[in-house]
Amino acid sequence: TRVLGRMKLTDLAPFFIALLGNDQSEYVRENAVWSLQNLGGAEATAALKKTAQADASESIRQKAQQAINEIEASKPK
Repeated sequence: TRVLGRMKLTDLAPFFIALLGNDQSEYVRENAVWSLQNLGGAEATAALKKTAQADASESIRQKAQQAINEIEASKPK
């Protein structure tokens, strides 16, 4: 998933969002968080916010919040 995330293809956002919401593997969800952070945008941010509030793993919730913070910090002021 990181290789795909590096490509920054916004068309892949639904794929990463599906992994984030449905995959049992914390490793896969962590990589989906990273990929969505790399993509940025409203769709990615919305999925990350949901994950930051509801993922079963505290680690994933924290990583999702960090990703949101990074996206918001990179927005032009």
